[in-house]
Amino acid sequence: MYAPTKMIDTLLPRSVGSDLDSLLVQLTAVRGNMPFNDQVMDFVGTLSRTVLVDRNFREHPELMAMAHWFRPASLRELRANFLAGNEARQDVFVPRGVVFHIAPSNVDSVFIYSWLLSLLCGNANIARVSRRRSPQMRAFFDVTAAILERNEYRSLREANLALSYDHDAALTERLSTHCHLRVIWGGDSTIRQIRIVPLPPLATELVFANRFSLAIINAEALLELDGEGLEALAHGFYNDAFWFNQQACSSPRTVVWVGEVGSTQRARTVFWPVVSEQVRRRQPENLPAQVMDRTTSLFRLAHDHVHARAETLPGSLPSRILVPKLKEEDRDTHDGNGLFIEVDTPSLDELVPMLASRDQTIAYFGFERKDWLSLLHRLPPHAADRIVPIGSALAFSPVWDGVNLLRSFTRELNIS
Repeated sequence: MYAPTKMIDTLLPRSVGSDLDSLLVQLTAVRGNMPFNDQVMDFVGTLSRTVLVDRNFREHPELMAMAHWFRPASLRELRANFLAGNEARQDVFVPRGVVFHIAPSNVDSVFIYSWLLSLLCGNANIARVSRRRSPQMRAFFDVTAAILERNEYRSLREANLALSYDHDAALTERLSTHCHLRVIWGGDSTIRQIRIVPLPPLATELVFANRFSLAIINAEALLELDGEGLEALAHGFYNDAFWFNQQACSSPRTVVWVGEVGSTQRARTVFWPVVSEQVRRRQPENLPAQVMDRTTSLFRLAHDHVHARAETLPGSLPSRILVPKLKEEDRDTHDGNGLFIEVDTPSLDELVPMLASRDQTIAYFGFERKDWLSLLHRLPPHAADRIVPIGSALAFSPVWDGVNLLRSFTRELNIS
């Protein structure tokens, strides 16, 4: 038997008095839907519209972005792309069965993408979310539960379970025994702990571990911008870096300036005051613990680089430190919270040796697609899974960390 119900917060469905064993029996008995079933499409579209028109969510851009991503027009495009070339054999792709999602505590809204994509693929779902839920995530679960209470979504209500509980390997193992796919979003230590928990022999696992991301800026291209263009670039950079306090894996923590030394110096003097003005106007969270963290990280980076130079006063937001070269250990030293490591390099070719397998997203300005294509064969394994314009670092895609989630959430049958 499980721990008492009071030790577990059941978020979906809102079932008063239902014990976890009963909910799991109900969930695993549910028959799945074919991918992009009309009922699921209607539910996800309804959820999207509800969030978009609810004033309570307007101060939470990450949830507004999520809702916009799942709007009905996008769902139709997603379905068309998924089924492209398979119209005559749509039954080739079928659900996995039960998908167990383990959401991160620092960027909890990423769970929503994982869950809804799995749901669209026809799966039943179990989700463990952090007890340290943000107010916007509490509101999201309230809205979602209310929609699932509608009679037309009864089968979906019975096929989805979201809960919170403290670290409990026995409970995680019990949930894992019911799944056909386990998806872990979290830090390296979290993944190591959960990987000890066994899976059924036919189940598989996806992990999305700690990653590191960079912004790459062509200095000459930046210096050619007019005031409006510079403002737009700073706005996009702010969204990439500050929405989640640099805690998102795809948020840039290093800014690499590409160009001659004189150009990179001038570009910095132009760019950072405009970013600082964005910070002043938009007032991101800046708790004393965060000030201390970025100050400590800056001093540690200064200690690790002989020729490092602090570009701002300790504790400033943003804080910046210029180093000769990005090192592997810098990725462990940097904890986010508004600190940026800066590096100068004369060309993209000189950038490649600084990249590592842990690097996820390169957000760029002033380059073209062909510039990146010429470098791909030289990248370390797993490095640069995403190369996107500045302002799009947090934009979600069904291909994440090199994994096609829609394909991973389905099985492809071979019918001869």
